[in-house]
Amino acid sequence: MSIFRIGRHVRLCRPALVFSRQYAASATLPASFPSGVENVEQEPKKKKRKTSRPKAPPKEIPEPETVLDNSPVHSHLAQIAASKATVTLDDIERHKPARHANPDRDHNKYTEEYATLQDLLSKSFSQKQLREFLRLYGLKPPQIKSKATFASLIMEKAWNYPPLDEVLRKNRDRTESTSETFQLEPHQSFLLLGKDGINLHNLARKHQLQVAFSAKPLSLTATGLRANLQALGEYITEFKENIRSETFNIPTQMSLRPEQLQRVSRTAGAFTENCGDGQIRISYKADAPKASLLAKRHATRASCESSLPSGVDLLASATPTSTYTSTGPANSLCSLYPFFSARTLPWTTEVGGAFRLRRIGELSGYGSTEHIQREGPLSSINTHLTSLSNKYTDIRSIFQSMMMGHVLLTTPPKARGKLAPPLEGTLPIDDVFSWLRPNPCDRVFIPSLPSMLSDQDSARQRLLHRLVYRVFNQQSSSNPLQPLKTMRFEMVLQPGASEEGVNIDEPLVHRCLIGEESTIDLMLPERPMDIQISASKTSSLQQEQWPPELTSYVSELEKYIRDETGEQSQPETTPLNFTHNGDLYILNSSASVRQLLSETDPDSVTESLLDLENNRKTSECKVTCDDPSSDAKWNKFVETCDQLSSAIPKIHPRENSTQSRMFPDRLD
Repeated sequence: MSIFRIGRHVRLCRPALVFSRQYAASATLPASFPSGVENVEQEPKKKKRKTSRPKAPPKEIPEPETVLDNSPVHSHLAQIAASKATVTLDDIERHKPARHANPDRDHNKYTEEYATLQDLLSKSFSQKQLREFLRLYGLKPPQIKSKATFASLIMEKAWNYPPLDEVLRKNRDRTESTSETFQLEPHQSFLLLGKDGINLHNLARKHQLQVAFSAKPLSLTATGLRANLQALGEYITEFKENIRSETFNIPTQMSLRPEQLQRVSRTAGAFTENCGDGQIRISYKADAPKASLLAKRHATRASCESSLPSGVDLLASATPTSTYTSTGPANSLCSLYPFFSARTLPWTTEVGGAFRLRRIGELSGYGSTEHIQREGPLSSINTHLTSLSNKYTDIRSIFQSMMMGHVLLTTPPKARGKLAPPLEGTLPIDDVFSWLRPNPCDRVFIPSLPSMLSDQDSARQRLLHRLVYRVFNQQSSSNPLQPLKTMRFEMVLQPGASEEGVNIDEPLVHRCLIGEESTIDLMLPERPMDIQISASKTSSLQQEQWPPELTSYVSELEKYIRDETGEQSQPETTPLNFTHNGDLYILNSSASVRQLLSETDPDSVTESLLDLENNRKTSECKVTCDDPSSDAKWNKFVETCDQLSSAIPKIHPRENSTQSRMFPDRLD
């Protein structure tokens, strides 16, 4: 074998030799090769370590320009990258919508917009960034720390978004119906009701609620939508805070009965209640202080009228059964019939029902002549006159004037709505009076205007202001027929006066009369109308003798009437009470009077009165006789009274209780 081939074989087997060398490390060295054979197992030569030289930096190759190099997107992204650690209000204000839906009109759309914006803010910013926005807005972070609460706080406090919870609550209030009860005190419930319940009625209509009162306990239950109930609750809370109370000592030191307190409260618009002897508590609304003043005046007048003697006796004309007329024999049996007054009863009179004594079988078609024929003229009724007190016998000797109207017997307020009279059955007048003596029954005289006076010419008329005071004396109540001490003041506006003013070139005529006055109610069962007879003994009181309170009031009133500039204000109230010559005078009537004088009969006067205290309007017809001893004047007087009392009374429409002018518009 050639050596070259051996050497080649050795090269090929070199890896195997290396492996065998590693395998048999502890074996002896192999035998030397023959000469001439290359030693392939020589150790490799060590390479020389090269010294490191600094490499030259690579050459910068300029990047080619693109279309986006000049776009603002790069600058914006660079700005965001540079300021990613800080945020400003501009960052979040970019997401603020220009407007949002009205939650009251479109609740669903507002809820959807609210949720969308809240989600957008939560995804656009981290919690740390939202907290920073709260700091920049000057808002305190909420206790619940979440991105949704932070976003809601920014929307509601910084961007004035209505709170979603409040929107949902209002929507529930507008759609859900329920009931709520409000506890009230007696004075609160009275003032909340208003006159005849009109205030509560308007309140229920305004809030579209159904309301009802409960007595035990006193409360108001309302049913309706939650929102309306909430508005009613806020109104009642504010209403209670607006109520004021004060205590008033009645000058007469007389307590009022419950029905009188109720009447005073209804008339004045303030709640009154007894809190001691001669002392009442008045509750009224703070924005209506005049109600407290009216309550004091009405309470004083009511206590005075209830404690004063009536000074009124009751007479009745009883035609004998033997009297015959063209229609047949007269029937002397009478009965009490329900009576409806065209005018409201006096405010101091609280009654359940009113009844008038009428003859059985009387037909309403009789004329004036037939009534006089059946009963006879007033000049002849002395022979068959029945008196409740058995005191008066001669009618001619006791009166000076007569007023047309109706004498009514009344029942207690508890009998309201009942048509049963206090005395049932048909009885002669004597038996009726025999029952009345041991069974006193309240009665009232209601003035009425005969129909024949409704069409009179109103050319001769005048306007005047009238005040009537009565003396209060507790000891006088022992004699119910004792004449009453009175003081009457009248200020007359001369002809040509109107509601706008008076002729300042003419002096104002006024007078003050003081004296005693007594009245008698005369029942005429056979006629359409009854009569009230008045007698008085008065004397003129000079102006220097007037009480100071009256003098001051008249002076202010004259300034107001004569004022042409409109700067002078009208006196708000008349003097309620004063003392004169040791007597306590209390106001009984304050009225404006339109007086109509008859052209044919100067002794006949028709008046239309407006009570300035309670706006009650009445019409009266009076006939006077200045000399009853003269036969001519007496006969003329009786003839006029016969015609007026036999005429059908005029039907008046109900007066407007809100009328408060100084003078009535017309005489009706």
